[in-house]
Amino acid sequence: MHRASQLALIAILAVVFDLTPKRVQAQEFAPFSEFSALADSQLASVQFKWTQVTPTFRNGITFVLSTHGGAFNPNEFSPFYRASYRHLYISDFGWAGFAACSPAETRALIDSLALLPSLTVGGVLDPPGLLSFSILARVSGQPRVFEAIVDTTHGRPLFEKVLRVMANNHDALDLTKGIACAYSMLPPIPPESASSSVEVRFSGMRYDRRADEFISTLRLRNDSPTALAAPVYLVLGVTGNVRPTAYAGQSCRMGPPGRPYLILNGGKSIPSGATISETVRFTNPDHEPIEFSDLNVYFGAGTP
Repeated sequence: MHRASQLALIAILAVVFDLTPKRVQAQEFAPFSEFSALADSQLASVQFKWTQVTPTFRNGITFVLSTHGGAFNPNEFSPFYRASYRHLYISDFGWAGFAACSPAETRALIDSLALLPSLTVGGVLDPPGLLSFSILARVSGQPRVFEAIVDTTHGRPLFEKVLRVMANNHDALDLTKGIACAYSMLPPIPPESASSSVEVRFSGMRYDRRADEFISTLRLRNDSPTALAAPVYLVLGVTGNVRPTAYAGQSCRMGPPGRPYLILNGGKSIPSGATISETVRFTNPDHEPIEFSDLNVYFGAGTP
């Protein structure tokens, strides 16, 4: 390409993607207390947003938790971008992870975060920061936004509150755990491994035509001299496009991240020498052979 053509192309890209540097005065942020004071009728407009604001990671991410599943519009947040971080919010305009929450969950999360005064002062709390955490609500038709830029110092207590409030919201829980794991904002200590002292087997795999699922019986025998303290986790290394139908979450500290895990024995401990048996269902849209690369068991306190 000739140099003149290259310069022309760069000019076009600068216009299309708004790459030209600008001096922009961000709109004034709202104090956290405004969100604590929202009326129940105003909760439907609330959105919680996490955006990577560091160039250290190649692929940025945005995750939005929206009351009633309201549509995410990054242009509502963009007038509040901090000038020194402005071009680091780019993932807001790409693919965004999304989950819906109820007004009750929204209220509970705001009330829970209010118990973290070092977070709710807002601003750049852990410079230079890793994630922007924002809350948006529409008050009298106008967007109001709170933001705190955090690293692990303030990020870990923030995600601890979110995970606790969203414990029964599977979609929100999965996405929240995923982003917290990716940015090392979950406690680093995993549950204890018991893989070398248990025997795990799946048997009797069969197809349930009505449900379009595969069913198998899981048996686990505790060969260790002591009980496996609750909760007991089974992390599944399943191949292909196979997933357990009802899994408790995805691993972060228990071996390779992102693998589905089950909580066994109804969340109770498993005595020494005991054998438990459970029915496990799998989605298998390609109807491929169901195989396991590995099966790992963990137990007790820690970050799964």
